[in-house]
Amino acid sequence: MKVIVVESNLAGNGTIALERAKDLGYRAIFVCKDPTEYESVELNPLLVADEVVIIDTYDITKLLAWVTSQVDVKSILAFDDFRVIQAGIMAEYLELPYHPSVKSLLSVRDKSLFRQNLCGTPYEVPYEICDQASPSFGYPAVLKPVDESGSVGVKVCSNPEELNDGLQRISDLNEVNGRGFSVTRSALLEKYISGQEYSAELAFDATKEQWILIGVAKKITTSPPYCVELAHIFPYVLNESIEIEKKISIALAHLGITHTYVHVEFKLYQEELYLIEINPRPPGGMISYLIEHTYGVPPSALMVASHLGLPIPKSIAESDDVCGVVFITSIEPKSIKSIKVTHDSDLIERTTIYALPRSINGLRSGEDRLGYIQLKPGPLEEVELVVMELLEGIGVEIHE
Repeated sequence: MKVIVVESNLAGNGTIALERAKDLGYRAIFVCKDPTEYESVELNPLLVADEVVIIDTYDITKLLAWVTSQVDVKSILAFDDFRVIQAGIMAEYLELPYHPSVKSLLSVRDKSLFRQNLCGTPYEVPYEICDQASPSFGYPAVLKPVDESGSVGVKVCSNPEELNDGLQRISDLNEVNGRGFSVTRSALLEKYISGQEYSAELAFDATKEQWILIGVAKKITTSPPYCVELAHIFPYVLNESIEIEKKISIALAHLGITHTYVHVEFKLYQEELYLIEINPRPPGGMISYLIEHTYGVPPSALMVASHLGLPIPKSIAESDDVCGVVFITSIEPKSIKSIKVTHDSDLIERTTIYALPRSINGLRSGEDRLGYIQLKPGPLEEVELVVMELLEGIGVEIHE
């Protein structure tokens, strides 16, 4: 029996899925376009998979020709935004029993189709494809590429000048991004929603035929125009009357998504829920780490369970502790030679600094972050205090 993983994100979600498949007794096969892309990754899928297959994972004809030769395939998963459609097509081609439909994957992968499919529902947000004209619904508006990932090219625009600047940034994106994906550079404008931003993490339980809320992460971001994520806290308990699980499950049902894991970004404004994006895979931004250290099961393992039709494991948490991660950033352009974290909190578990020296031109997307600080689980008040101190620069030294 085989579980196939098509590529991985560089944070290692695919590697964890391969490990989980092997633990369950499956032969774990990793399919990738370029194995060298993973050589320096800490969680290297090449070292975990029972078999590595090299195919152009953007060429669906080659993928289908190969998968036709495979026997006893039970699941096909993708943890990279740019390959989820390919994995879905392969699963449909083999008529596997547990997988999200290609139509539903496309409805969330393409941001314009996402907004279009929510028209006429309680989750509708005014939007239009951008053609350089000011939005008919007025400013402020969020400008974003329809097919990029990781907040690349996203900007909140308050006037035509900011809109033109944002459009130029999208136009200047590399024709092929860092994962080898050909970006269309088509842009979407949607009405900007005020309010606190969160993400909901859900896994589909085939034995119950329903979505299970794993938890909610609170996001701390910069102010507009770029709204870069600075820190996450998980699990964050919200007012039960808001019925997050029920409302998001209704939206997922409307979009037809089942049998997978979803990372749902949303905002709450005056107790109303507004969907920002739905991603049919585990979260980035180190949220997976927070989930594993509090819920007790990594999101990748939950996604494997969804795709195999297995029950979703319950949380093994024995307390109400929360976990946090803080990103090291600089809002000012700098040429950085070294970074040192000197904060003395016992909650700090690990610090990771990205390659230095490095020159940055401010803070406009997640790609401008310099590293991150992982916190151990602890009481909410203590974790929030350390998170805010680190964000204020207390105990973080950035040297030029």
